[in-house]
Amino acid sequence: MQPRVNSGLPEWNFGLMPFIGRKMVFVSYVHVLSAAFLMGLAAAAPMGPVNMLAIRRGLIGGWRHTLACGIGSVTGDLILFSLVLLGGHYLFSDLSNPTLHTVLAAIGVIVPMQTIGRHTIRVNGV
Repeated sequence: MQPRVNSGLPEWNFGLMPFIGRKMVFVSYVHVLSAAFLMGLAAAAPMGPVNMLAIRRGLIGGWRHTLACGIGSVTGDLILFSLVLLGGHYLFSDLSNPTLHTVLAAIGVIVPMQTIGRHTIRVNGV
């Protein structure tokens, strides 16, 4: 039995990427990571109303106005999330209670159904 020779390539290569040296593998990892970073950035930054407002203010007033708009948006989100987390902790301290699960599930079903029903009635004039 002959000993296995390590060519320096990862096993997932399947002979598709020629071995030129360790730099070739490193460059491919950088390429993949940069592509993944750009895809994540594109998914995490959709064009919503705050981003449109920041772009508009940036075009009209310059980069300082865009920065102020972004900082204001982040501050507002931070305050909202903090209130939600603190309020959720104090209001629902026992989340393992089955009665609480039933009540929250009922609210989660009733509220969207009422919204859809009201919208349907308004649109169709029933």
